[in-house]
Amino acid sequence: MTQEEALARLMRMCPPDAYPELTEAELLEVLEDSARPAAWVAATAYVVGDFLTTAAGRLQQCVRAGTSGAAEPAWPGAEYSETLAGSLVGVRTDEGDGAPLWEDAGVSQPAGYDLRAAAHLGWHRKAERAAGVVDTSDPGRSIKASQAFDHCMRKAASYEPLGFV
Repeated sequence: MTQEEALARLMRMCPPDAYPELTEAELLEVLEDSARPAAWVAATAYVVGDFLTTAAGRLQQCVRAGTSGAAEPAWPGAEYSETLAGSLVGVRTDEGDGAPLWEDAGVSQPAGYDLRAAAHLGWHRKAERAAGVVDTSDPGRSIKASQAFDHCMRKAASYEPLGFV
């Protein structure tokens, strides 16, 4: 899925023109924050919690920080990984001292973006905007920002990310 297609879908899930508004640039930032984890890279510092996607489409999570070696680890095959997803038995490491340790975390997102996570973040951003506005009323008109905040939080919860596994 292209970035433009993903942004169009996200705009249907989290309309930028619905109060409180977000700009298209803000939604694009949210989308990029929800991008599929990158592939393994040589000589790169990884921290605990980092994710990467193997060439076979498996997601790996860093469970021990370190710097990757010159050659990509020999990740387990698809049939091996499927039986060990989420298990420390599926751990693979880069070669050498100070190398990161990886845990198989299941199948990576097939699309380039996790749209549920992006919509969740988008609605949270809207809630942040609504939280800064106070309830007001004029003759014939009432604005309940607290209701907008509650609505945004309910929408964010409806798109709670399912995770990578």
